[in-house]
Amino acid sequence: MAKLRATGALGEEALTDREREVRDLLLQRLTDPEIAARLGLSPRTVEQHAREVRRKLGLRRRRSLSQLPAAFTDREREVGQLLAQGLSDKEIADVLGVSERSAESHAARVLRKTGLQNRTQLLSVAELLRADGGESPPRR
Repeated sequence: MAKLRATGALGEEALTDREREVRDLLLQRLTDPEIAARLGLSPRTVEQHAREVRRKLGLRRRRSLSQLPAAFTDREREVGQLLAQGLSDKEIADVLGVSERSAESHAARVLRKTGLQNRTQLLSVAELLRADGGESPPRR
């Protein structure tokens, strides 16, 4: 499950605006007909968008959406990208112009939100995404 959650966190940018709308409504546990009514789409179109959301986020089942991490702040996204390059807290602090303690706190939140236990797991997921052609920051 941690691997799926991490992949979701790193694959968020792959979603279209419409897929983000569908994802957000799915997270509210709305049914396809309810989502269709809100967005002015057919239930079948909603089903197709939901399938794409799951595919892009690396989720096998619809209920896995409820296990997605909370949205990242801009700073957490920056720190996550730097973590995926293998940078230490000190290096991240230097790059971002913040204290080492702040970098450490942001890194801890990134790991918590992705469901990963450590940086090694994050690096492994980032490497898998690079090997799979997914969007991931280049290695340092």
